[in-house]
Amino acid sequence: MIRDSNEGKEEATGRAEIIASFPYEDGKVLGVCVVEGYITKGAKVELSRKGQNIGTSTISSLRQGKINKTRADKNQECGIILTPSLDFSLGDMLLSYS
Repeated sequence: MIRDSNEGKEEATGRAEIIASFPYEDGKVLGVCVVEGYITKGAKVELSRKGQNIGTSTISSLRQGKINKTRADKNQECGIILTPSLDFSLGDMLLSYS
């Protein structure tokens, strides 16, 4: 999927479902399962709920367990932090772009 943005064309790299939420410092960590493609640290993401866009952000941290990662592939679970933080709910979807 390719979309036009203010910065040019962007291609979707993956989708992830939010399956958990963990408190962390002043915010929350999103526990996600990648359901299609892959997601990467630094990628732009769109948060959607029931098909409606809730907001856009950037993946500032991506971890599997306590290990920092740069990428999570299909069927992998990981914890991510978004900057800026978005108001998410369990079951929401993240669409990652490059």
